[in-house]
Amino acid sequence: MKKNLMISLADNYGGVASACQNLSLINKRITPIYLKKNKIFLIKEVIKTKKTLILMHFEPIFFVPILKILKKKYICVIHTDLAKYFENCNFIKKITIRIYLKIIKNDLIIFTSKESELNSKKKFNLPNTLTIYNFTPKIESVAHIPKGVISLGIVSRLDKNKNIDFAIKIFSLLKGKNIILNIFGDGPERINLEKYAKKLNISEKIIFHGYESKKSNIYSKINATLSFSSLEGFAVSLVESINQNIPAFHTDCSSGPREIFAPDSNPTIKTKSFELYKSGMLVKPLNRKSNYELSISAEDKEYLHYLSIFIDKIKSNYFDFSNENLNLKKSTINIQWNKVLDEMDGGFKP
Repeated sequence: MKKNLMISLADNYGGVASACQNLSLINKRITPIYLKKNKIFLIKEVIKTKKTLILMHFEPIFFVPILKILKKKYICVIHTDLAKYFENCNFIKKITIRIYLKIIKNDLIIFTSKESELNSKKKFNLPNTLTIYNFTPKIESVAHIPKGVISLGIVSRLDKNKNIDFAIKIFSLLKGKNIILNIFGDGPERINLEKYAKKLNISEKIIFHGYESKKSNIYSKINATLSFSSLEGFAVSLVESINQNIPAFHTDCSSGPREIFAPDSNPTIKTKSFELYKSGMLVKPLNRKSNYELSISAEDKEYLHYLSIFIDKIKSNYFDFSNENLNLKKSTINIQWNKVLDEMDGGFKP
């Protein structure tokens, strides 16, 4: 095989899988291959190839010691803020990360946001790093939302660090009959979230769609996206939302959301707690200590205020998507990857 193998854990779900599929669509020198799906084929191709291997996130990077023995060229791509991730790891994981960073320290490590790159360089003293954003294609969809209805959407894996219980709680405090919340995604918190919505007497206004592979079925049903996430590797749903000219409400978490709003580097409204852009609203990260709370706190009221401002701006047709983030363009991302692979392999020969 004369193409560069891009190795990922699986092709069926998650941001890393999407990143592999999307990049292989726009760059003809890259072909994705999956640890869970093509084990025997993968081993044969890895042994045979003379091209640089692209290791997408932690699971493929685990095999770096073997690749070094085989004298294979490789690039490590990390899809999270490694420094922030490290802080939340247990002792064993921290030791493992330290060992592997020592092994790959002088190798090229690509991050999917500048913030995660800079945080990791500072924390681990990494000398050879680069940022290349994940390519996120535009989606062909036609809106099917009744006039006058605000249809909010959360597009996410249902994990605790996404703070979807908090989103449900703030949504339950909103006033107005014509506001609904769509939750697209699956994960370990789904049953708890459904029970929580019932406890808050809001389940009739929330639709749990589960995992939806066809993106047009998501973005045709919503006219704004919502995220209270505390950590992002690369905020795919935020990019997808802006690509569809759908305004986004997002926490200023690590890593990436602020960079995605970058073309609007001068927000129209800026306070210590939130910034309003022409493509959405960036609010300060959460500072919560527990999940699934029933009592209403001062923090709840504060974020209710921010979300209410956002919804009022939707109603007044405030948002405008004429600015484009050039770093997220297909051509920019392609040029960056081609440059890296040319330097590693000495040019592409189909």
